[in-house]
Amino acid sequence: ITTLCSNVYGAEISFFIKEAEKNNPELIEIKKKLKEYGYKKIFVFSLPDPNLNLSINDLQLFYSPLDRNLEPMQSISIGISQKIPYLKKLETEKEIVNKEFLIQKAKILAKRQEIYRDIYKTLYKIWLYTEKLRLIEEYSKLLESIIKLSNITYAVGNASQSDVINSQIYYMELRKRKIYVKSMINQEKEGLEYLIGKKVSISNLKIKEIKLEDLRILLKKVKNSPFLLKVKKEIEKQKEKTNLARLRLKPDFNVYVKYFYRKNFNDYISGGISFTLPFLNKKKYTGKILYEKQKEKVLVSKYKKEFLFLKEKIKEAFIRYLESKEKEEILNTLMKQSEKSFESVLSEFKVGKKNMVDVLFSLKQIITIKDELLENRFKSLISAISIKAILGELK
Repeated sequence: ITTLCSNVYGAEISFFIKEAEKNNPELIEIKKKLKEYGYKKIFVFSLPDPNLNLSINDLQLFYSPLDRNLEPMQSISIGISQKIPYLKKLETEKEIVNKEFLIQKAKILAKRQEIYRDIYKTLYKIWLYTEKLRLIEEYSKLLESIIKLSNITYAVGNASQSDVINSQIYYMELRKRKIYVKSMINQEKEGLEYLIGKKVSISNLKIKEIKLEDLRILLKKVKNSPFLLKVKKEIEKQKEKTNLARLRLKPDFNVYVKYFYRKNFNDYISGGISFTLPFLNKKKYTGKILYEKQKEKVLVSKYKKEFLFLKEKIKEAFIRYLESKEKEEILNTLMKQSEKSFESVLSEFKVGKKNMVDVLFSLKQIITIKDELLENRFKSLISAISIKAILGELK
């Protein structure tokens, strides 16, 4: 197993994650939905409302309609009836709600990883621009001393006026870049506040380590991804819906009991049971079963597609990660060479063997390489957290 380690510029990232758990509006919304399904389970498994029936039987329209003692058929009745579905149907409907609940829990896991990934990415961007700002400030100071040097050499006739102007132009370019970098830091901080759901300050940033295992191990873990878990639960729910469609062929029952009051005659009670005959409409229910089974097949295809897609995303991110590591070695070598070159050019400029164009070119080369090192580092970090998020391992 090859273990790849990345040093991550964290701001106690766990602190920001905890704050997001409490305040992120998207997470809060999904958590509230979980409560909805908790209440839904209560009424889904309940029987339909009973019916109360009141009636007056055998009214004589043209002769004493209100009298109830003319003949035995005349009565006042009160009854109650209750529909009782095939009990397996109720159990299956309750199980469907349970699956919906689990789908929402899976959505939270997936959304949580997306938010964590965005928090990491935003913090890394803040780190990137902060380091770029430090780089600009460092070399701006160096350039200030070079400008003073060019003024001195110009005063003694060892440099041209264009040397002075060129150094000042580049200094202004660095100042412009500094303004841009500062604005990007503020912009990323605003984005971080949205993700966390509250205003936060970033200070005392610390180094955090991320470890990536061998690619084969990472790919084996894909089956446990929270992004796949949601589809798994959707398939399970759909299977229950298919099962419910089959159960629709089973009859539902209706029981009733009635009390009859008869004036001057004996009262009596009657009761009975009725049931539906769904098999007489079998074509309708068979079509429903086929419809639900087809939806199940679509979800299974979706799962396979998502599984292959996530594996491909991990492979791509892993290749980018390795590429960044290889590139980092080359850039470090180039940086050492460019620093030696700059020292040499600056020494020759002091004695009049090089002009300011050579000095600025060498200086720009150092800044460009260091800037590229930072960008490369940032890309390697993003690749690592992308893989971690897919596998549900960011925390």
